[in-house]
Amino acid sequence: MEMALKERGLEPEQLNISMELGSTQAIKEVVAAGLGITIISSLTVRRECDQKIFKSLKIQDAPVYRPLSILTNAHQNSQATQSKDERLLIDLLHDHRLLSEILSKDYNELDSIE
Repeated sequence: MEMALKERGLEPEQLNISMELGSTQAIKEVVAAGLGITIISSLTVRRECDQKIFKSLKIQDAPVYRPLSILTNAHQNSQATQSKDERLLIDLLHDHRLLSEILSKDYNELDSIE
């Protein structure tokens, strides 16, 4: 997050950061208690937003990405030993266009993706 802020000309030192927490659950509890705001993955708060506990604001024209890794069993590291479902998931994760389309959809709209 600090790198994304710096890329946009904002130094984290300029923000009034009052705490840093080590778990998503702790962050959600602090925000629910009215003690601050945060930038967090929308996927981690979807249920709370649906329940109107939180209000999610989209960061427009400033996508924040974070590197992700695909973890597999070390003993099944070749395509020949992967299950069909594992191969489908890995292929999906490498299809940036389709993955972006899926992630931008509302959960109820996923049936319409071809």
